[in-house]
Amino acid sequence: MFPINIGIDFGTSFSKICVRGPKSVGVAVCSFGDNLPSDALIPSKFWVEEGGRIILPWNNGSEPQGAMVEYPKMALADLSDLKITGGTPPICMQIKRSIEPLCALFVAHLLRMAKGWVDRHWRDYMRDGDVEWSANVGVPVAHLNSDAEHVFSKVLAVAWEWMNADLLPDKLVDLEMLYEYTSGIVDPEDSWCQPFPEIAAAVQAFVSSREARPSVYVFFDVGGGTLDGVAFNFRRDDGVPIVDFYSGAVEPLGVQAITEKICLLLAPESPSPELVASTLVGETRKNFSCRDEFAGEIRKLVGKTVMGAKKKDGRNWRQDLIQASDIPRPYYYPIKDKDIRPLVVFMGGGGCHSEFYCDAVASTYQEFKHGNAGVPPYALTVVPKPDDMDLGAISEEDFHRFLIAYGLSIPYGEGAEVNLPREFDDVDRNASIKKKSDFDYENSKDIFD
Repeated sequence: MFPINIGIDFGTSFSKICVRGPKSVGVAVCSFGDNLPSDALIPSKFWVEEGGRIILPWNNGSEPQGAMVEYPKMALADLSDLKITGGTPPICMQIKRSIEPLCALFVAHLLRMAKGWVDRHWRDYMRDGDVEWSANVGVPVAHLNSDAEHVFSKVLAVAWEWMNADLLPDKLVDLEMLYEYTSGIVDPEDSWCQPFPEIAAAVQAFVSSREARPSVYVFFDVGGGTLDGVAFNFRRDDGVPIVDFYSGAVEPLGVQAITEKICLLLAPESPSPELVASTLVGETRKNFSCRDEFAGEIRKLVGKTVMGAKKKDGRNWRQDLIQASDIPRPYYYPIKDKDIRPLVVFMGGGGCHSEFYCDAVASTYQEFKHGNAGVPPYALTVVPKPDDMDLGAISEEDFHRFLIAYGLSIPYGEGAEVNLPREFDDVDRNASIKKKSDFDYENSKDIFD
C-alpha cells in the first residue's frame, strides 16, 4: 500500500497543493509549469459563459469569456462575499444559487490536478502498487466554528466523489443536478476528504517539533483576499502535542482586497492596482493616505483575536512571561516591556513580510494598550521552513506561501490534536478560584533552541 495525502490550501485568491507520500518519498509542492512560483499558484476563480458552460483555471489556453467568479470559498460562509464580474443578471443569479456545486467542482479539479502531478512525478516510487488516497482542505477557524462548517464538509465530500468517479460536468445545469444527487448519497463524516483549520495546518511544522515551548501564540495569515488570525495555546499531554484554539477571525483585508478598496476610494484618480498592491507589500515606497483606515481595520482584527483568547485562557500572560524571563529576583523596580518574554506572533501567507501589515499588527499593542490588560509585548516572527518540505525549483524565499498546504498534507491523527474555539468558554472573572499557570518556570526555554 502506498499512502498519499493531498493538502489543498483553498485560498481566497490562489490555491496551493502539497502531496505527502511515505517517508521515503517525503512532501512536495505541486507546480504545473516552469514559471515559478506562479505556476504553483492556482487562481481560485472560474468563468461561466452565458450558455452555462463552466471554464476552470488552466483548462483552456485562450482568455476565458463570460462571468468571472471570484472569492468562491468565502461565499460558502457568506454569499455577500462573492464577486462576479460581467455576465447578465440571469446568469449571475444562477451562479449565486449554485455556489456550493461550483465550489465542489473547483475542489474536484484541484484534487485531479494533484493526482496528475503524483502520476507524473512519483510513478517510479509507486511501482504500480495500490495507492491509498486521502485529502485535507483548509478552512478558516472562524468558519469551522460556525454554521458554515457542515456546508464545507458536504462540498468536500461531493468533490471527493466526483474526483474518484472522474465526473466534472462543464455545464451549470448538469452540475446542479449532479450535486443534488451526490450530496444525498455521501456521508461527509466518512469522506476521505475533510476540512481542517488553515492556520492550524500552518503551525503544524512548529508545534510538532521538540523545540516548541508550551505557551500561547498568535498567528496571522496575510492572503490575497483575506487576513486570518488565530490565538492558540500549545501544550503537550503525555508527549502528544495539542493546539487549543481560543479565538479566530477572518476579514476581507488581504492584499488584493485592500488594493481594490483603495482604488475605489481614490477614484477618479484611479491609481493602477499594481501600484497600490506594491505599496502594501513594500515593493514601492509611495504612500496612500487611506491606507491608515485599513491599518485601523487590521488592528481591530488583531485586538479581537488577542483579547478573545485572553478571556478564554484565564491566566495573566504578562505575569507568567515575566516569571519565565531571565530577570534577577526579587524585583525592586517595575518591569519594563523589554525585560519580558514576548508574546510570539507568527506572520504567514504571501504578505507576511509586508511592512504595512507587520506595522499594523505590531502597533496594536500600543494603540489598544494591551499591556494594561495583562498582555505581554508582541514579537513578530515567521514559522521556520520544515526540513522535509521539497519545494522543487521554487525559491526557499517563497516557502511561506505553501506552509498551509504543507500542514494540510499531514494525515489525520499524525499531527497535533486540535481543539476549536467553541470548546472553550470565557473565564469567569468573578470566580474566586485561582487558576494555576501551565508554565514550567524551572525548565523554561526559548521557542527555538
